[in-house]
Amino acid sequence: MRSGDLEAMESYVEELANQKVAPIQSTMALREAYESAEQQEPLVRQHAEAVGAAFRQNPELVGLLATENYRYAPLVFRALARDIELTRAQEMLAAAETSKAEAVQKALSAYKAKVMGLPSTTTQAGTTLSAPTTARPAPATFEEARARTIEQLRGMGLV
Repeated sequence: MRSGDLEAMESYVEELANQKVAPIQSTMALREAYESAEQQEPLVRQHAEAVGAAFRQNPELVGLLATENYRYAPLVFRALARDIELTRAQEMLAAAETSKAEAVQKALSAYKAKVMGLPSTTTQAGTTLSAPTTARPAPATFEEARARTIEQLRGMGLV
């Protein structure tokens, strides 16, 4: 460059410019990838904070973004957002199942408490056979039964 070589000067200036512009281009490519992912998948915007946290926790994911000049970055953003949504849905389902089981247990306990408060005659109703209140003693023999039946038929005017 000191000797006045214009090609060397152009090359040097171009290299300096690339060093200054490359981070800006990289940031723009990443922003475009994110915006593309947002347009294709609303979950990306909905879970933006969790997606960012995933990148902070796992630096390898950041490397996936930059692969082939951010070519696959929209896919990575969408996949992360969907994974986060799936995890959230699974947690909600597990919580709902737990809540449902607790509600059933609570209802069962309330029912048991209600039944325990009833009189014993109510809770035992229908469990045993009781004799009619006008029951007669059973005849001892067949002859007695026959005689009693004939007497009842005469009382009714049938014999």
